[in-house]
Amino acid sequence: MPDTLYFCKVKTIICCSGILICLFACVGNKKFALLDINPHPLYIHHMESMLSVDINSDDSATALWAKGFMVQLEPGYRAYKPNLRVIKRLEKYKNRIEVRVIGGNWCSDTRREIPRLCKVLAYMEMPETKLSYYRVNRDKKSVQNDFANQYAFSFVPTIVIYLDGKAAGKIVEVTRLSMEKDMLQILEK
Repeated sequence: MPDTLYFCKVKTIICCSGILICLFACVGNKKFALLDINPHPLYIHHMESMLSVDINSDDSATALWAKGFMVQLEPGYRAYKPNLRVIKRLEKYKNRIEVRVIGGNWCSDTRREIPRLCKVLAYMEMPETKLSYYRVNRDKKSVQNDFANQYAFSFVPTIVIYLDGKAAGKIVEVTRLSMEKDMLQILEK
């Protein structure tokens, strides 16, 4: 009998310790948990508003590509798990950066990387209005007369990061380490 009582106490202590550890971990990540449970993240809404021009296009291929991209935005955003230590280091730049993306709604790299970018920017708490998306067609010609016409690029997406109004660097087509680590390298050089 005493052994049973002893094991019950040990089991209770272990369970309580586990719960306390989880609670302390959750308190530190509360902000990120709240961002993840948002039913319709602000960055996704922002991207959808930029894509709505293409979705309502008279060109059926343009509309189809935009709809396909929009369908992948939120699942890609929710699936991405950025490194929180790197996010903490990026947060100090949130009011000093602007991000301009040249992408193709038809491009698998754009469809993969932009939701990840949106997640990192949301975790940094950068205002969504500091993200711009400039669309190009399959010939990599700008859909409108905008930034994509003025910037030399060969691959999409091209993510140009501005720090204090000056181009600090870019991520082209794919990340080397991860979205947040590549951004940190650009901003800390």
